[in-house]
Amino acid sequence: MACRLTTRHVKVTDGLRGLVARRLTPVDRALGDTVVPADMVLSSERNHC
Repeated sequence: MACRLTTRHVKVTDGLRGLVARRLTPVDRALGDTVVPADMVLSSERNHC
């Protein structure tokens, strides 16, 4: 699965990239050999209650 990770107010670390890949593994297995791009946008909100 082609995965593009976009962040806003967050630094992309190897751990974060690994977490996203690990969470997408079941989706990738369910789709099989189908080529589907995945676009993720991660953001951080300040002063959110």
